[in-house]
Amino acid sequence: MIGRLVTAVAGQALARTIGGAAAGPLGAVVGLALPAIARRAGPWGMAGLAIGAWAVGRMANKPRPPAERAPVVTPPPIAMAVPADGY
Repeated sequence: MIGRLVTAVAGQALARTIGGAAAGPLGAVVGLALPAIARRAGPWGMAGLAIGAWAVGRMANKPRPPAERAPVVTPPPIAMAVPADGY
């Protein structure tokens, strides 16, 4: 009973995160697969998966440095016509 409740909440949270047209079927697949994964992983494995997911999410949201811009190059000035001495 508790396992089904936990998998339903996890499936709903994942579906809300992803959203879009795939939210319903994806939540159903997670709801079916999560109990089997939880049984095989055990409590320590689930804790490790949660910490790993947290770390990956933290790294994915890390601000990236701004992209390198090419330097602005200005053309040389145009030489002005200067009157000669015999003007």
